Amino acid sequence: MLKLALMVSVCFVTFTRNSGCWLRGLLDNVVDIVDEVVVVDGYSSDDTVEIAKSYGARVFQRKPRGYVEPDRMFAIRQCNNDWVLYLDTDERLNTRLRRDLKEIIDKAIKNNYSAVMINRYNYHIKSGNFIFDAGFPDPQIRIFNKYRVEYKGIIHEFPKVHGRIMKLAPEYAIIHLVNDLTPLNKKDVIYAYVERLDHTYKRSRLYSAFTHLKPFTILSAWVILYGYFTVRQLMARKPVNIVGLMNNLRVALYKHLALLLIVTRGRKLDRIANAINEHGLIKLLEHSEIT
Repeated sequence: MLKLALMVSVCFVTFTRNSGCWLRGLLDNVVDIVDEVVVVDGYSSDDTVEIAKSYGARVFQRKPRGYVEPDRMFAIRQCNNDWVLYLDTDERLNTRLRRDLKEIIDKAIKNNYSAVMINRYNYHIKSGNFIFDAGFPDPQIRIFNKYRVEYKGIIHEFPKVHGRIMKLAPEYAIIHLVNDLTPLNKKDVIYAYVERLDHTYKRSRLYSAFTHLKPFTILSAWVILYGYFTVRQLMARKPVNIVGLMNNLRVALYKHLALLLIVTRGRKLDRIANAINEHGLIKLLEHSEIT
């Protein structure tokens, strides 16, 4: 089986923007187990492109927008192989997933799966601990057949998979390296502003109630909600730790800001949000003058 699995070809895809400090470690993690590397870069001003090319990557530069979602389908189309492995620059495959990657893809092909779901574990670099929080573990679709997966370009989206999804055992994992748990860091704020155009909410009584609540009240609701998730983790005897609680607070603050921006947007932004949800941001950008 191993000899047959080695015949499987896979394209690795990642996205960069001044990512030199992370990219070398990422490519060291995957370059020897994939058959091609595609890097979509947002016109980095550091040594990101040089590092990518030194590993034999094909680099495509695209207009930077502050988030990678609109470039995902473009990147997938650049792959010469049918199967794709996608990681962010701050993610790594664990040892077992590295070792068995092509066997897993071979099994997916034989059993007519379209994509593979893998648990992602957040690891806090400064404390040297995994983050056990309300979102632990975090399942992700990062291995897939490029013809059976569709991204719309929405923040924090799961891809639309046409076909069956194979779920890997817990011992196979993606490790997400987290360097900052500061509440509402710069990246969180940018994503919250983008997310205000990614989601539409029905004009229900609940929606109207949220629009009239004071910001602190909404924030309290999110903190209570994530506290509830934490208690459920403890009751189910699942791990919770200090960095996990810190991350819960960070997520609650982010959700609060994103919701506040969504419920206070005007009619023009509502129309844009409806268009994005109906057609997808990627298709809208591809047919606009800004691409």
